[in-house]
Amino acid sequence: LYGANLTGANLRLTSLRFTNLINANLTDADLKMAVIGKANLNSANLTGAYLNGANINKTNLTGANLSGANFTNSHLNFAILKNAILDGADFTGAYLNGAKLEGIIANNLVACPKLLPKEWICKNKMIIKIKR
Repeated sequence: LYGANLTGANLRLTSLRFTNLINANLTDADLKMAVIGKANLNSANLTGAYLNGANINKTNLTGANLSGANFTNSHLNFAILKNAILDGADFTGAYLNGAKLEGIIANNLVACPKLLPKEWICKNKMIIKIKR
């Protein structure tokens, strides 16, 4: 599904494990409760996507646009989010334990995640790395 246009697609409860979705357009897609673990969404566009309760563990989201996405109660443990855009996303109750967050842009969040990797905090609706 490399580069697929899945804008607004209903993928609720779908299993996309190990799927290649590099450069895919999933703008406003409904991925509630989907199993996306270990998929490759490098440089994908998930602007405004609904990922509530999704299993996104160990997924490659390097350079993905996740602006305005809803991650309520989602699991992004050990996901790779390097250089991803997370502006305006909702992380209510989300887990990002062990996630790779280097280079992210995460401002004006609706809500902070429940759990972040060591050396990262959510403050003033921004995810930032603690300087040591």
